[in-house]
Amino acid sequence: MIIDSHMHVWSEATDPRRGSVPWLPAEFRSEYRDVTLDEVDAEMAEAGVTGIVLVQLVDALRHTDELLAAAATSRRMTKVVGWLPLDDPGETTLALQRYADRPELAGVRHLLRPQDDPDFLLRPSVTQSLELIAEAELTLDVMPQHSGVLEQVPVIARRLPHLTIVVDLLGSPQIAERRMQPWTDHLAAAAAEPAVHVKVAGLDRVAGPHTDPDDWQPYVATAVTLFGPERMMIGSNWPVVTAFGRSYRQALSAVLDSLAELIESERGDVQYGTASRVYRFA
Repeated sequence: MIIDSHMHVWSEATDPRRGSVPWLPAEFRSEYRDVTLDEVDAEMAEAGVTGIVLVQLVDALRHTDELLAAAATSRRMTKVVGWLPLDDPGETTLALQRYADRPELAGVRHLLRPQDDPDFLLRPSVTQSLELIAEAELTLDVMPQHSGVLEQVPVIARRLPHLTIVVDLLGSPQIAERRMQPWTDHLAAAAAEPAVHVKVAGLDRVAGPHTDPDDWQPYVATAVTLFGPERMMIGSNWPVVTAFGRSYRQALSAVLDSLAELIESERGDVQYGTASRVYRFA
């Protein structure tokens, strides 16, 4: 069994290519349209995917609403990492009340744009909101697309030890430059906190010309050593990955190939068990 812990869908009205996600590749900026799970249903079936996690790409409640709508009609077990207004604890409380009867909502993420405060996640008001998130048994996904964000993860984890944190994109390793540092040290600091987990997903974004899974293996192996399989999960990052020339099936296969050295029991955690526990599939 496989849980794809990192996929995206959106409608034309919330299309992230309109500027809210400036790091989307230029090749991906084609016509605005709805992106639905039906487009990759057959490929997911062929890959043995039994569960998925839909992750937000737009900082708006209307996007959370559409992710939950997609989850409700999905052919597979589906959870959602949506967006909530974390900078206002009062608004966070109202949003949690709004979604109290939606068990599909399993986590929260906030994307930082270049013009945003790089210390957003460390603001006192956000810490208050994250306390509410933890009390609601929701996770926090952290996207370390900006310098300094990965270093904030252990700070947040120590402030809120009962908050489950998931580091996306394997913590943005410097694969394109074939460098291990300072990424290794920053990831090790995050891994030292027991409530922190990591996703092997979206590595095409940071790989540059090093697109072969063998090129990723040293970074993935480092994460396995630091976190252990029981705190790791996989994801396709579809449809963003299509901008790098991979189909859904090819993207998932590349991730699995980068984990080829795991023994069967460890693969069970990474492919299914960790995501099932963290995002409350059971």
